[in-house]
Amino acid sequence: MIKFSTLTGLCLFVQFLHAQSLHNLDQNLAFNAVLHKYITYPQQAAEAKVYTRSTIYAHFQIDSLGRVGNIAILNPGQPDYGFDNQVIKALHHLPHLKPAYTGEYILPVRFVFAYTKGDIKLDTLVPSILTDEALKIAYPYMILLSERKIEAYIPMFIGNRK
Repeated sequence: MIKFSTLTGLCLFVQFLHAQSLHNLDQNLAFNAVLHKYITYPQQAAEAKVYTRSTIYAHFQIDSLGRVGNIAILNPGQPDYGFDNQVIKALHHLPHLKPAYTGEYILPVRFVFAYTKGDIKLDTLVPSILTDEALKIAYPYMILLSERKIEAYIPMFIGNRK
């Protein structure tokens, strides 16, 4: 038979784990669905065969009522091609979230222009000076979310085209 204190401890531990999962914005279904829907490879960049030179880091804040605000790009990319705007637009579409998510966040978004030919994929991302580690040092009070990878696939033609 299980002792009352053991059962109580187990219940508290399960409640703690549940509370931790509620505070993990990366696991929020609405958050992930909105990002998936609204962050796409910018059409003008795909048509021009342009890619970002690094991961874009967006800052945003969730207030005590669950509203998203103070959206800013920490490392602006090529503004003429809309990479920054894709991320900002998606964050503006977020619904009110749970007050449990109150805080400041950094969302890394990696746009990759990939040539494909069969199973061959050439990734065009160039390593950045701004890294996750540097961000954690520069902004220790912000929560760094998981990177989102957005790809544009363009066929690679080998040989002469007539």
